[in-house]
Amino acid sequence: MPIDKNERQTVVRDLIHRNAVANQFQLADLLAAEGIDVTQSTLSRDLREIGATKGPVGYVVPNDRPTSKERRALSRLLRDTAEHVAVSGTIVVIRTRVGYAQVLAQAIDEDVWSMCVGTIAGKDTVFVAMTSSASAHAVARECNSMLRRR
Repeated sequence: MPIDKNERQTVVRDLIHRNAVANQFQLADLLAAEGIDVTQSTLSRDLREIGATKGPVGYVVPNDRPTSKERRALSRLLRDTAEHVAVSGTIVVIRTRVGYAQVLAQAIDEDVWSMCVGTIAGKDTVFVAMTSSASAHAVARECNSMLRRR
């Protein structure tokens, strides 16, 4: 019996959570052991869609996606306070209006992005340490998307 996309992606997420998955070949083998055969292109698409990033120890996926309420609250806060978002390595740098950096950092620290290691905030700048360069770029894209909705 074929497995649908959502079920397959749930299995992929679970396998990554339970195993140190270094590459797509290893993940394909783990899926095959579960009775799920996939092509490399399908696996690559699934990894992208579930938000998997590849770090020094292999693939990582967020434990929990932010709820739509959390995402809306962060989006509103970013639109109201942020002025610029940039990436430097694994750090997302968010420039805010003076006095708002700590409020924004606290919102981010409340586990909006599970790939976030932590934040440091001054008066008008938040440094968001991410687990990988790929996750930093993904978060920066999301932040910039939120800012464009002003």
